[in-house]
Amino acid sequence: MVTGELSSEVLQKLSRQALSDPDYDCRSAALNTFSRLVEVEDPESDWGLSRREKYRLHAMNMLEKHFSTGLTDGERVVRQSWIKLAATQVKDAKFIGLHGLFNAVIKDDDPDVQADAMKALRDLIDDGNGATWIFNIFQTE
Repeated sequence: MVTGELSSEVLQKLSRQALSDPDYDCRSAALNTFSRLVEVEDPESDWGLSRREKYRLHAMNMLEKHFSTGLTDGERVVRQSWIKLAATQVKDAKFIGLHGLFNAVIKDDDPDVQADAMKALRDLIDDGNGATWIFNIFQTE
């Protein structure tokens, strides 16, 4: 359980590690940390939701700027970590990386990456928030 709030400086360092660490395990671990942070919830604390929202905004910023690049990482585990991070945000049908998820399902060489992307899309449809929006994507392409 996270007991304190991470500073913006720590979040920036974590972002840099996720984006540019030469060790793919470190890139993947940093992304997985973000995935866990955006799910942080402390029902006994008045500031739990705002803390989660701060982490979510930072994760969304990373996804908006780097998701497409992340999906082209040479390491399968890093691509999977990007997809898992995206899946924490894909509940919102306005998520800009939806095309990237579709491409990962169709074009990625690794079946595990394809399966993770498919799960993220399936979760969006199951939530009922994205089915219409996904249908509209196919209408416009």
